[in-house]
Amino acid sequence: MKTTYTPGPWTVAESMYGIGNLLVAGVVKDHQPIANCGYDNTGESQANARLIAAAPELLEALRDALCRLGDDDIPQSEHLTDIL
Repeated sequence: MKTTYTPGPWTVAESMYGIGNLLVAGVVKDHQPIANCGYDNTGESQANARLIAAAPELLEALRDALCRLGDDDIPQSEHLTDIL
């Protein structure tokens, strides 16, 4: 079964909404939420949001890398098969 997902690009929303004096970091596509990455004042939520927002580009880079490898060099994985 092929996994489907919202196509990129995804962007970081520095403040999807606020909780008290904390801002919630998240990832959006066309102003629609994709992921809520939590809230903190340490920057960890924003870092998580940046990593998640990069997922479509990272997937494309993985596909490009796998195209350059021979079939014998590609690890067999159910999860890998689902996303490719």
